[in-house]
Amino acid sequence: MTGDEVVEEWVARLEIRRCAEQYARAADTGDADLFIAQFATPGVIEAPDATYTGPEELRGVVVGLCSRFDATFHGVLNQTAEIAGETADAQTYCLARHFFRDRKGAASCFEMTIRYHDELVRNDGAWRFSRRRLEVIATQRFPVHAGPTVKFG
Repeated sequence: MTGDEVVEEWVARLEIRRCAEQYARAADTGDADLFIAQFATPGVIEAPDATYTGPEELRGVVVGLCSRFDATFHGVLNQTAEIAGETADAQTYCLARHFFRDRKGAASCFEMTIRYHDELVRNDGAWRFSRRRLEVIATQRFPVHAGPTVKFG
């Protein structure tokens, strides 16, 4: 590999990671437009219980998070990517925390340890997800002491 090719590969890896980070940011802020912008058209998320295809169904993912939980916190951990020209396959490891009030009104967290199996394409120089398949490794629920920025109803 030439020096320019190495730089191009590392720039692509950073852009792919940024796509995952923007996805997490959009979920946590309830920004459905930013969330959808991380996908090529039509864009697909495969979750264990449902598949979401296209901008309107992807918008519904964010709307669902906002209506079901008081706040979320998605931490993007490590990521591996295999880049082949204008496509890439990646695995993105995450911790997803979903804050809510339990039946007794106590502040609680539903945490998911997850891995995304990502397929990406580069269109007009920008990396976007074409498909994200969510693999749930483990889940747990636990009480929390909410900080001042958590918006519990």
